[in-house]
Amino acid sequence: MYLWMEAIYHIPLSSWAISALLSDDPKVPLHLLIYACQTGITTLTCIADYLSWPSYTNAEKLQLGYLYVPYFALCKWFPKTKHDQNFRESEGYYY
Repeated sequence: MYLWMEAIYHIPLSSWAISALLSDDPKVPLHLLIYACQTGITTLTCIADYLSWPSYTNAEKLQLGYLYVPYFALCKWFPKTKHDQNFRESEGYYY
């Protein structure tokens, strides 16, 4: 299933997003939000999966956590655009 999400959404979005980010396309925040949610869900399922492996020690699971957990945390801070910044400021949000 995740391979199909990569092929159908992530690869085409990545191709489009390069030019859209440079031109500050107003659709970028929505697409990056969807991208971040989908990436967060897939990363979280990977974390849940490796935590359930009985043949790995806690130290080995912790090493895997150093890779996956920061990647999962980054999903909250998808790239911001000028359009997104202007919207937040007009709504009174300053973060």
